Amino acid sequence: MFLKAYLLIRKYQYALNIFMFIGLFFFLLPLKADDKTLYIVTPVWKNWTNSDGTGYYFDLVRLIYKPLGYEIIFDIAPFSQAKKMVELKEADAAFSLYMANSNEDYVTPKHSLASGEVVIMFSRDLEWQGISSLNQKDILYPQGYNFIPEIPITFTHIEVSDSKTGMLMLMRGRASYFITNLEEMTQLQQKLQIDMTLYRVEHLYSKKLFMGFSNTDKGRMLAEQFDQRMTLLINNSQIDKLNKKWNLKTR
Repeated sequence: MFLKAYLLIRKYQYALNIFMFIGLFFFLLPLKADDKTLYIVTPVWKNWTNSDGTGYYFDLVRLIYKPLGYEIIFDIAPFSQAKKMVELKEADAAFSLYMANSNEDYVTPKHSLASGEVVIMFSRDLEWQGISSLNQKDILYPQGYNFIPEIPITFTHIEVSDSKTGMLMLMRGRASYFITNLEEMTQLQQKLQIDMTLYRVEHLYSKKLFMGFSNTDKGRMLAEQFDQRMTLLINNSQIDKLNKKWNLKTR
């Protein structure tokens, strides 16, 4: 009796293994395909991405992705690190990137987030006659910020780790000019209690900013969903309401 049972099991063991493999495959497949987390890495920008998870950008991604069933997770990091993590596919998304071209390691949707203003800070003792005043000068700027191609003059750009380092080097007389975006410049002036009677800030240019996604199937899907939901939020005035809530002008 035991011999017959053993032979029966051996006879159908191969078929049982195949069925178990197929069952395991279909069990695990949805776990990968149905990835409903959105992992964002970003610096702290006041009223845009506050460290407590409030701010315009965080409110916006909740309006876009929460109705689609996503859990939104975020980490705070310097901009250069946030951008690099998206490029290395270690994070799903970052804020305030320029529109991606075919050479970029990230993808961007068609809808922008806001218009970013790039400014330069320098001593009031220096003469300013517009952007031509920067010709052949040494200028600091934070790592990861792709400002240089937008400035149509020849100068020596010196990359520093972040905006705070650049600002401190400027204040200590180790550089004459420092470039960053307006939000970080304003935050640092307040945080470091800088006497602005000693310095001057000038506008260089404005350019649209986008949410950048990892260059993966998931990232491309997230970008498509961003555009679909943004169209809806613009049409039903939700973006206008967010602008009023945070006292910002993004469009």
